[in-house]
Amino acid sequence: HKLEPRSTPCVFLGYPTNHRGYRCLELSTRKIILSRHVRFDESQFPFSYIPKQSSTPKPPEFLPLPIPRDKAPEALVPTVVAAAPP
Repeated sequence: HKLEPRSTPCVFLGYPTNHRGYRCLELSTRKIILSRHVRFDESQFPFSYIPKQSSTPKPPEFLPLPIPRDKAPEALVPTVVAAAPP
């Protein structure tokens, strides 16, 4: 029904710069919501627990790219010019 109360659990992110109200992150959809009508439950902290990472970190993934060294343009090769004595 249109007049039934609706609520969505969110996390307070701050205040929007160009609107009145609050910026909140809706956890179920990962969307940012702007709202003027917010009720805070300060007894719950959804990000108070940080899970431990595994003891062996995952190595970064790299994509090797070959660099051709024999075809470098001459403009990129440094040249040394001797200065004439005064």
